[in-house]
Amino acid sequence: MNQNLSRYSQNLAREESIMRRAIADLIAAGHALTVFDGECQTVKRSRDESAIFAAMRTTDSDTLLTHKPTANEAAAARYENHGRDSFVLFVYGNDACDLIADYGVSLESVLSGALALQESFA
Repeated sequence: MNQNLSRYSQNLAREESIMRRAIADLIAAGHALTVFDGECQTVKRSRDESAIFAAMRTTDSDTLLTHKPTANEAAAARYENHGRDSFVLFVYGNDACDLIADYGVSLESVLSGALALQESFA
């Protein structure tokens, strides 16, 4: 039983490192992020890494909606999907190497660090 708990804890730590890397790299590339937990948007158009991370893993999966920088963020925020350019789908509870289950191809270069980290856990 302790071995299973240890494996579970290790997987959570690996998932966390992938999530943090993806969030940091997306923000560094200039994206604001919205966390969609499958029912509602729990964080909207944020660049606050801590708030984004804290809003994740409350369900079995989350989708990060990415928003390109706009000249008028306040106006864009009034429209939930205005300015949304792509997404990253996280599915939890499997092996860490399967955490990022899908993403928009336009984000492939931005996510390269997180994807390489995920692959290293395979």
